[in-house]
Amino acid sequence: MAVATFLVTVAGPALAHSDLVSSDPQDGSTVTRAPRTVVLVFNETVQDTGSAVVVTGPEGQRID
Repeated sequence: MAVATFLVTVAGPALAHSDLVSSDPQDGSTVTRAPRTVVLVFNETVQDTGSAVVVTGPEGQRID
């Protein structure tokens, strides 16, 4: 059974003015299977600066 832990980290100056309001799955949550989507809600429109969100598993491996 695969388990993934979702830790949402928004870093870098490009997103310095946008705050993460909520996420689904919730920040810090553990799921037993990969969700079809990950939803991030910010307090304002986020500019496309080439930044990315990376989901990692419990061993730190990237989940695509």
